Amino acid sequence: MPRNEAFYKLNGNGNHKPLLVLRECVLCKGTEHALFDRRLNNEKTKLLCQWFYCVKLPPKVLDAKHAFRNVFRKEKPPHVFICSPDGSNMTEFSGKQTQAELQKAMVELIAKSYQKKPLPAVKAMLRFLSEFDNHDSMLQQYEKQLQDEMLRERPRKASLKKLKVRIAATKKKRATAMKRAKAVCDLKLKVEPARAKSDVGDRDAGDRDVGDRDAGDRDVGDSGGGN
Repeated sequence: MPRNEAFYKLNGNGNHKPLLVLRECVLCKGTEHALFDRRLNNEKTKLLCQWFYCVKLPPKVLDAKHAFRNVFRKEKPPHVFICSPDGSNMTEFSGKQTQAELQKAMVELIAKSYQKKPLPAVKAMLRFLSEFDNHDSMLQQYEKQLQDEMLRERPRKASLKKLKVRIAATKKKRATAMKRAKAVCDLKLKVEPARAKSDVGDRDAGDRDVGDRDAGDRDVGDSGGGN
């Protein structure tokens, strides 16, 4: 498959987010060792991933006849790379990069792809994560107390009412925080004009086949060091 067509299909046939592509190898298949570091807190990397269209490709992507072979260079293909949807602005990683190196490149590409700068949003989201943890902890505590109260031989109506009010209030606070977090994360893509059909041929690009991949715009997990 020609390189430009391969990128078009790989990025979801019209996605405008920058791409983050993780190539599994035989040793790391089923993990994200090349992306995350088991020794460190990877929260910042995971937060940055939300502004990318993340795709995981199987080891057999390096087979000469694989549909997406051409998105990798022939000599020493990278374990991870990030790029614009059309394959430009590419930065490659061996899988042994530091989190600082990866995050720096991700931030630079996000800045090129979005209207707003990502670092203020990342800092705000780290605060929101702490807030979410607090809400979840309180919610778990109140629900446990409610369950215990309901299991009493004679549940106290006042206690049940108070706990239900607290649970509702905590859920409302969490929902409000989530709404604020989503607003902070909306960096506004610098959307380019839609690519004409002639750029990739007059064909149906919906038959996106990446073999055994776990592909798509999703969190790629939290694992360990690179291969």
